[in-house]
Amino acid sequence: MLYPSKLSIHHLAGGLPLLLWLLTGPSVSAETGAAERLQTVELDALNEEIASQQTINRLDNETRRMTDEYWALLARQAQLTRREAALEAELRGQVETLQTLRQQLPRVPPDADLDAFLQQLVEALDAFIRADLPFQREDRLKRVARLARLLEQPETSPAERLRQILFAYQQELEYGRTIESYDGQLTDQSDQSDQSDDGEQPWVSYLRYGRVALVYQHLDGQRGAWWDRESGRWQPLEPALNREVRRAIRIARKQLPPDLVLAPLRK
Repeated sequence: MLYPSKLSIHHLAGGLPLLLWLLTGPSVSAETGAAERLQTVELDALNEEIASQQTINRLDNETRRMTDEYWALLARQAQLTRREAALEAELRGQVETLQTLRQQLPRVPPDADLDAFLQQLVEALDAFIRADLPFQREDRLKRVARLARLLEQPETSPAERLRQILFAYQQELEYGRTIESYDGQLTDQSDQSDQSDDGEQPWVSYLRYGRVALVYQHLDGQRGAWWDRESGRWQPLEPALNREVRRAIRIARKQLPPDLVLAPLRK
């Protein structure tokens, strides 16, 4: 039997640590790499979760904004529908009045006092304008004054007088179907603080919502007022309605596309 020499044992003992390092070294490196890869995967998953949550938050905010706009639009539409219903009722009444006048005209006997009948029509139109919203009141009353002078001209036939009176009624009827904005001096002023230093009335932008409402806004767009039928006075506009009026004026002047607008009215 052969036994290893001391030299062989010495060389074997010196190579043992190297062998152990070779056996253990790659295993430790593999475990470290696996741990790093696992950590990277976890970080990627966490980043994806954060990004997903941020996307969900943005969608929630956008959904809430669109929902608020939707309900605000529905509220405006409902208010406009109520205003249109009231306006249509008023227009129907005026149309019925004109139709009644046309129906009664053939029944007037030749010897009737037609001049008195026409005079009543002019007086009724004058009273209606004075009780109506004070928009362009001076021009409208001048139209009535021209009709009154027309009745005093004997060379004008009764048919022509009636035609012009009915035309004036038709013009008044059209006011209820349109929205209009125009500039002019403030009339029917109840707030003396709006007067200038020399006592003159300021120039403002008027806005007429058919015959539903009448408002004005100062040319700087910062404040305005609406006409209260009940009190017969101008009432200051609230800031929110003042912004709405500013937008409505631009719509009436075709500076913005048509849209729903709010009209200030007494509740």
